[in-house]
Amino acid sequence: MYKVYGIIGYPVSHSLSPVMHNLAFRELGLKAVYGAFPVKPEDLSQAIRGVKALGISGLSVTIPHKVEVINLLDEIDEKAKEIGAVNTIINREGRLFGTNTDWIGALKAFEEVGVSPSGKRVVILGAGGASLAIIYAMVRACAKEIIVYNRTFEKAKEVAERFSVLAYPWEDVYDAYGDILINATSVGLKSFDSPVAKEVVSRFSVVMDSVYMPLETKLLAMAKEENKIAIDGLKMLLYQGVEQFKLWTGLMPPVDKMREAIYREVLTLYCHSVHHPTVTPTEGRGLPENPSTKKSQAWRLTLLPEKEIKPLRDFKRARLRVPSSKSLTQRALICSALAAGKSRIINPLLSEDPRLLLSALEATGVKASFSENNLIIEGVAGRPKLSGEKVYLGNNGTGTRFFIAYASLGQGSFVEVFGKERLHERPVAPLLSALRTLSANIECLEREGYLPLRIYEGKLKGGKVRLPGNVSSQFISALLLIGPYLSGGLTVEVEGELLSAGYVETTIEVMKHFGVDVERVSGVFRVKEGFYKETEYEVPADASSSSYFLSIPLILGKGEVYIENYSATSTQPDVALLTFLKEMGAKIEVLPLGVKVAFEGRPKACEFNISDCPDLFPTLCVLLACAQGKGIIRGAPHLRYKETDRIRAMATELKKLGVEVEELPDGIVVEGREDFKPARINTYDDHRIAMSFAILGLRSIGLIINNPACVEKSYPEFWEHLESVYAQNS
Repeated sequence: MYKVYGIIGYPVSHSLSPVMHNLAFRELGLKAVYGAFPVKPEDLSQAIRGVKALGISGLSVTIPHKVEVINLLDEIDEKAKEIGAVNTIINREGRLFGTNTDWIGALKAFEEVGVSPSGKRVVILGAGGASLAIIYAMVRACAKEIIVYNRTFEKAKEVAERFSVLAYPWEDVYDAYGDILINATSVGLKSFDSPVAKEVVSRFSVVMDSVYMPLETKLLAMAKEENKIAIDGLKMLLYQGVEQFKLWTGLMPPVDKMREAIYREVLTLYCHSVHHPTVTPTEGRGLPENPSTKKSQAWRLTLLPEKEIKPLRDFKRARLRVPSSKSLTQRALICSALAAGKSRIINPLLSEDPRLLLSALEATGVKASFSENNLIIEGVAGRPKLSGEKVYLGNNGTGTRFFIAYASLGQGSFVEVFGKERLHERPVAPLLSALRTLSANIECLEREGYLPLRIYEGKLKGGKVRLPGNVSSQFISALLLIGPYLSGGLTVEVEGELLSAGYVETTIEVMKHFGVDVERVSGVFRVKEGFYKETEYEVPADASSSSYFLSIPLILGKGEVYIENYSATSTQPDVALLTFLKEMGAKIEVLPLGVKVAFEGRPKACEFNISDCPDLFPTLCVLLACAQGKGIIRGAPHLRYKETDRIRAMATELKKLGVEVEELPDGIVVEGREDFKPARINTYDDHRIAMSFAILGLRSIGLIINNPACVEKSYPEFWEHLESVYAQNS
């Protein structure tokens, strides 16, 4: 079993901690991974709950959480108490223990350049979490005099009183002098900024900057011009990280290799930012990643704003195992959360969306723990606890719709639901209307029918609701999932043709596994009053995630792909891909364990109706881009309300490659071609767009994917698995 570690802060896209820790884990042969997780201040308590629930082994803590996190931990040691800040968390059998290694990192940085602060006059700029540890280090090193300057003088005085040092207002910094000058502010992250003028720098012998990107800040550049000893921030980062590693593992990491890796990485990233100044770094995600991720590459993508896809010329074959189903994991989470007792979800997908849903469920009293690919959920017996929490669901449309219905069963005050800007643009009015018919008490906070919203305790009762069939099937699934807990049960009448009916069937299948049957007569669904039983549920492979790799032989016109854990008999709607690939000319071989797709030549353009499997739209678009002739995809008008308007997004990006396309109200027309123009693909923060164009990039020269980290929503290991395809054909 792999242990999971990470860094929390906001932002953390610049963090080099994943680079050095993942290198150390590999070098020592440890089964562990380390990720970067941005957590906003208002989400900190929620994130710490997630750390406990998922059994994260340890965390680094960076700005702005080093002080605030203290009150959320079970215990901190005396050094952290004296410093008043925590930068290291250790999970000891479910209890979170905090300490601070920043001060050791600071002293080791001075030691490396042969400088001792003992007997020196030290000036420190800043009074935040980083400066607290540095001041503590200087006190421990017996500095003769320590002076703190901060833009908020009251904060400087507070820190000075804590350590019995001096505090001066920022306006007086021009007159600062001494032996050692240390910048503990963020000023310097831009290469043209410095917290003080060159004349101030000239009055010191040693200058240290805690900023490490760029490697040579303006402050350090001025120090070197004045022939001063300059200490960059990477030294402190390295040595505090070494101490963290020792605390987590009990082992000494390969310090020299860690140093080499982070210096090389920061130079690479900074050079990229110089050449592409308009590109902003992507954020990682707020909670721990799928523990099955084994290497650092997927984790490091939180640092990179783009990824170039190299053409794969000599493809013969590839063999893979894909992640578990996101769709089924989220349905199982709701059923197990509503059940009484403990349920075991085996091999769940813990990508971004399920993790966000799990964290939201925990905010309503659900208890969760993770062990050996098993997620243990202790449910609330149909009565979620509403305690005034704000829950963040990112861009998780499915999880949001399910959670709104789930929380409407709650007791207490309220729960507030919000997400990314795009989630706030996705309508939920039909679901709210149906829930209000059942006496739910829901308030939209900005715009009726959209997030953000508050769900108050209501007196939900059973009955009959009507929904149009041409809206999201997630609304119907959300209602069915809470049906057993409504007095007298629930009847859902669907008016007109039901789009994405396969996803409703998937919901019904999971409900049946948890002990609840759904009666279906034509367009009417009935759920009797009852309850979910505590049980075990094993999540199968994700048919949607499989689609990208199964398409490779047709994209490249040759070769075969074998996915070991694919079930061709699954009720997942996206198994329809096998039928579509066969229509395009592929040979499909269904095996006792897995499926194999083989192809030779150029795929045939076809017309596809994806009303039951709209998630295949991006994959089919890139397949038709390589096909001979004109292909059509129809039947999915609701694609315009996904993570982005997927129809328009795919049309826009295909045109960049020279592909002729025509948008339809419910789909697209694509004229295939044999070669493509180089292009930079905008992913619109949509995981399926990123992965589909990445596969097309195996055939195209100069294809660059912006925001590659968005795949974390459903397939954190995607880039690692794509690399394995190259490796198998090298």
